[in-house]
Amino acid sequence: MNTTPCCVSGKGLLLFSTYSIIFISPRAGFFNREIINLKSLMSKLGEYLQETKGELKHVSWPTKNQAIIFTLMVVIFSVGVAIYLGALDYLFTMILKMFI
Repeated sequence: MNTTPCCVSGKGLLLFSTYSIIFISPRAGFFNREIINLKSLMSKLGEYLQETKGELKHVSWPTKNQAIIFTLMVVIFSVGVAIYLGALDYLFTMILKMFI
């Protein structure tokens, strides 16, 4: 197997070959070799993406009107909370100025 060293750190050595990544790390006087097969990694990624796409087909997406209404509700609620917290901040600032 033809490998190319990539990174050497205090934790180990990372080697790249054509179809796998090999991480060699010293552990208790011996070298622990972890081989990550790129083909299996890519197939797992492809399987994950296919399953995700299938799951997204089962999602009940909101209509355009629902999305607009929910967005407006969030904006109005956020503005209300900002005004409330700003008023409390102003009130506590005025109270502290009276004592300082």
